Amino acid sequence: MLQFLTHHIKALLHSFTACRRGNIAIITALVFPVIFVVVGGGIEYGKILNQKGKMQGYADRAAVAAAKELSLSQGDNARIVAVAEAVVNESLRALKQIKNTADFMLSDIIVKVKINSETNTVKVRLTQATLEDFPVNGFELETVSVEAEAQIVGSLNLCVIALEEKKGKAIFLEGNAKLTARGCAVYSNSTKHDAIEAGDNANLKASLICSAGGKIGGKGNYQPIPMTDCPIFEDPLIDRPAPFVGECDYGKNVDEKKKIKTGVKIENKVDSYLKRGEIKVEEKKFSGTEVRDDTKTLEPGVYCGGLIIAGTSKVTLNPGIYIFKNGPFAVQDNSSMHGEDVGLFFTGETAAFSFEKNTIIDLSAPRDGIMAGLLVFEDRDTKWKGIHAILSDNARNLLGTIYLPKSTLLIDADAPIAKDSAYTAVVVRSLNLRAGPHLILNTRYSETEVPVPSNIQGLSSNIRLTK
Repeated sequence: MLQFLTHHIKALLHSFTACRRGNIAIITALVFPVIFVVVGGGIEYGKILNQKGKMQGYADRAAVAAAKELSLSQGDNARIVAVAEAVVNESLRALKQIKNTADFMLSDIIVKVKINSETNTVKVRLTQATLEDFPVNGFELETVSVEAEAQIVGSLNLCVIALEEKKGKAIFLEGNAKLTARGCAVYSNSTKHDAIEAGDNANLKASLICSAGGKIGGKGNYQPIPMTDCPIFEDPLIDRPAPFVGECDYGKNVDEKKKIKTGVKIENKVDSYLKRGEIKVEEKKFSGTEVRDDTKTLEPGVYCGGLIIAGTSKVTLNPGIYIFKNGPFAVQDNSSMHGEDVGLFFTGETAAFSFEKNTIIDLSAPRDGIMAGLLVFEDRDTKWKGIHAILSDNARNLLGTIYLPKSTLLIDADAPIAKDSAYTAVVVRSLNLRAGPHLILNTRYSETEVPVPSNIQGLSSNIRLTK
């Protein structure tokens, strides 16, 4: 359009100057400068409007991304600025790939970011040079500038954080698996391209999905589409002290030559266990405590060698902390287990829980004490990385936070998990949902006296454009 008008004006100028009639020459001399200014100024103005419109879109996106970074990056202003610059530069790179793009839109853009931590706002100002096709007084502009401001408004709660940074599939859903995080956020610290993967008919739904790396899966697999290249989050429970582990109250220490094989290392061994349909304790090598075909109430304490609840047992856990040392906690066969104000702590090799398919599991975390709000707590100092498995089709109440900083939480059931819990939060090394489970993570904090651990509630935020 610009070239057409320029050519047309030149043609008119040529025809006027070529004309030898006196009146036309006089009129041309008087009128043409006015026409030149009006037409040239109109074209210049239209060009600037076009430039400002595109730049405003860049500024809006950069401000929103920078404000999101402000809510996530814990005061790292340099990173916030870098995010804004990256958004603008990526927009320019994309534009340069379009044919016949006006030259003025391809020049560098100066990005200035102003961060106000008190008002939780980020202001982005963009400045770009213009081309002077019509350098006429009154229409000359050397630069064009736009501004956008975004603000953090309201907060989101944490439902899932996968702490694994170096390996892919830190959050992995396959088959018909579903993860619904109501009113809360899902994060992956993995920097790999497949940090979060939802394949087949799997679906991950949350208020916010954020990956330090990439994601695999289409629009149908996510609601909303995950943000990528998010900052890595420090373990939100890293400062939570672990329970003291004393002498054995039940069972005995496992003989090193007779280690339990349940909960073996995760690498390349999940599939082989799932093909058997269970993760079962080899009882011939078990030296812990066993309840079989019995109705019994158990007391808190240190269960050396672990605990098996098997057969048709009906077990109640009295309030307190249950410590499983060097052995598993397995609920098997057709057994049921109920416990309120209960904390499960795992330490040492082979210390992992597994709840089999036909079991009934009903657990609530302590309301006070060292494990207040923590339903499951894995020892941070253990060098063992294992599988903790929820395979039960009747585990509707898992009230509290499941904290497995060294291990994988595997969920493979045919019924909704944790759907009756007032709230459930998951902080694990990695999360693996197989086949057809539906993990439902609620945030109805006001409905329970079980406290929400610090840094779980209100960890991330919503963003809006304010300017």
